[in-house]
Amino acid sequence: MPADIRSNPRYRDLVADQRAKLEPGFGRPVSVESAELSPDGALVAVVVRIGQPEGQGRAELRLVTADGTAGQALTGEGGDAGGPRWSRDGRLAFLADHGHRHLPTPWVAARAVDGTWTTRELACPPGIPEHLRWSPDGTRLLLTMAGLSAEQADGLGSGTLGQELEHDAPSWWPEVESTDGADAWRSAWSLRVADGEASRLSPEGVNVWEADWLGDGAAVAIVTGSPAEDAWYRARLVRLGPAPGEVLTLYVPEWQIQFAEGSPDGSRAVVIEGVASDRYFTVGDLVVAMADGSGARPLGHLGADVGSVRWTGAGSLVAAGMDGLERVVLGLDLDAADPASGAVELFRTAADLGGPLAQVSAAANRVGLVLSGPDQPPRAVVVERGRATTVLATEHAGRDLVRAAIADRRALAWPAPDGTRVEGILLLPHGTPPFATVLWVHGGPVAAVGFGFPSVAAAELLGAGYAVVFANPRGSVGRGRAFAAAVVGDMGGPRDTGDLLAATDHLVAEGIADPSRLAVAGGSYGGYMAALLPAIDDRFAAAVVGSPLTDLVSSYYGSSLTLFVRDFVGGSPTEQIARYLERSSVFAGPRLRTPSLISVGLRDRATPPGQAMEHFRALREQGVPAELLVYPEEGHGIRATEAAMDWIARLVLWLERFAPARR
Repeated sequence: MPADIRSNPRYRDLVADQRAKLEPGFGRPVSVESAELSPDGALVAVVVRIGQPEGQGRAELRLVTADGTAGQALTGEGGDAGGPRWSRDGRLAFLADHGHRHLPTPWVAARAVDGTWTTRELACPPGIPEHLRWSPDGTRLLLTMAGLSAEQADGLGSGTLGQELEHDAPSWWPEVESTDGADAWRSAWSLRVADGEASRLSPEGVNVWEADWLGDGAAVAIVTGSPAEDAWYRARLVRLGPAPGEVLTLYVPEWQIQFAEGSPDGSRAVVIEGVASDRYFTVGDLVVAMADGSGARPLGHLGADVGSVRWTGAGSLVAAGMDGLERVVLGLDLDAADPASGAVELFRTAADLGGPLAQVSAAANRVGLVLSGPDQPPRAVVVERGRATTVLATEHAGRDLVRAAIADRRALAWPAPDGTRVEGILLLPHGTPPFATVLWVHGGPVAAVGFGFPSVAAAELLGAGYAVVFANPRGSVGRGRAFAAAVVGDMGGPRDTGDLLAATDHLVAEGIADPSRLAVAGGSYGGYMAALLPAIDDRFAAAVVGSPLTDLVSSYYGSSLTLFVRDFVGGSPTEQIARYLERSSVFAGPRLRTPSLISVGLRDRATPPGQAMEHFRALREQGVPAELLVYPEEGHGIRATEAAMDWIARLVLWLERFAPARR
C-alpha cells in the first residue's frame, strides 16, 4: 500500500495554502450563477453559491437593488435555490429544494404592499424540475421535468439527476440502467400558479430538453425522440400545442441548438445554433423560427458568437456572446430590414461572462449580467449606458492571496503550423524567465478560456513558480462557426494538436518557457489532449490527465456521449477504426513516455473511469511513471472542496517531481 500522502510536509503546505485562499469565503458568496433583472429594472434576483468546507457549497437566492445599495436573502441554509424568472407583474418564480434535499420544487415570491417579500411553495408534477418559465399573462408556469434517472449534462458533473437522493435500499444495491429508460425522460408541464393544477404539454415519446412559452397557449421546445444524453446532439425545435399532444416541427438544425425563447405574442421563437460538444455550452448564431411552421431564418454572424439571448419586446432582443477574448452584449431589432447588420453594441468587456446557467437579462434599458474579470472575482452587474455597476460581489481576503500569486497576465497570439492565428492567455509567476510552463487545455473541445478571475488551481501553480498558458485552439468558440467546426470529424488531428503544440513553440522562442520543463494538463477534452499530446511529441516532461478520453473505441461504446465521439472523430469505429486507434493514447505503445498523473470521478458517465484506468495501465505496461486517482464521490471533474484541494496538491507535487519549477 502506498504511503499516506498526508504525511508529506509539502502536501500539507499546499493544502494549507489553498485553505487560506478558500476559508475566508466559507459562509459567504464565492460565485454568482445568475442575475435576473425585474421588469421595472429596479431589482436583481441573484443566485450566489455560498462557500463551504465540504461539498460544492450551497446556492442561495438574493434580491438586490439595481444600484447595489440594498438586498435581502429569499432562501437560506435549508438547501439550494436557482433558476429565477420574473413575471411581467413583478413576481419571482424559482426552484428550491428546501424541506426535501436534492428534490427541488417550484416556488413563487411576491412583494406585499408594505414592501416585504413572501415565498410560497407550489405543487410539482412527478420528477425533478430543471427549468421554469412564466406565461406572458402570469397565470401559469412552464416546467421542464426530468425523471430521477435522467442524465445530468457532463459539463455540470455527469451522473443522474436523482443520484443524490436517499433511497431505502441496502448499501450493496446495484445501480440499474435499462434500455426501456422509463425514468429517464424529460417532459414539459403547465402549472397553474393559483391552485397548482398541472397538465402535461408534451406527449409520450417526446423528450423535452428545454421549453419556453410561445404566447399563452403553446410552447417552443428543444426535443428528441430518445432520452439518452447523446440524443441531444440531434435535437430539433418544435411547437407544443396549442392542441393537446400537438407537436409541430419548426426547425431542424445542421448543428446543435440551445436556449430557445418564445416571443410574448407567440408569433416566433429564437434559438442559438452552434457547434457544441456539451449540453448547456452551445455558443453560435441566432435562428428565428416562425411559430406557424412557415419557416426559419438564420441571422448569420452578429460579430460575436452568441451564448445567451432574451426577448425585450415584441420584436427586440438582447444577446450576449464572445468576440475572441472579449465579451459583448448586443441589442437587435428583428423587424429591421437586416437585423444582423443593425445589431447595436451595448457593452464590451475583457471580463468573462458567467457560466452556462448565467443568462443575460434586460429591462428598462438596463442589462443584468454575471462577470468575472482578471482582477475582480465573479459578481452580478447591471449595465446601463455602457457602464457596469456591481450589485453583488464575492470579494474576501482569500482573493488577495490569489492576486498576489500573479506577476503578470497577458493576451497571447501565435501562428499554427498552417499559419492560422491562435489565441490564448498567459499567466506568469514572480521570478525571471525562462519558467517551467504548463500548457492547460480547456474542456469541450467547443469552449473557450477568457480573462476570468484565476482559479485556486492556477494560483497554486503560479505560487509554485510555474507559468501557465491557457490556449483556445481550433474547436474553441469566439472566432466564428468555421473555427469551432474545424475539429468536427477530426478531433485529435493536425489542427487542434498543432495549435496547442505551437503555443509552447511560441513561448520557448520568446524566452518565456524552458523547453526542458514543459508540462501539459487539462480535464475532459483537455484530459484527452494531456494524454494524447505526449504520445505525439516528446517535449513534455510531465502530464496531468483529468477526466479523459483515452480509448475512443471503448468511449464510443461505453460513455454517455456516443454521438459526440462519432461526430468529432468522424464516424463509428467500424467505419474509421484506423483513426480511432491512431488518436487514442492507450494504443500509442512505446510512444507513451511522459510521467502522468491521471484522475477521474467514479460517477462519471461522460468519460467513465475505465478511460483513466486504461491509460494508467498502458503507461505502466511501458514502464512509465504514472499514478491513478479515482475519487469515489465525484462525477465529471473534481468539484467538492476537500477533493479539489487534494487533487490540486497532488498535481503540484507531480509537476515538481518531473518538471520542477525551480532548478
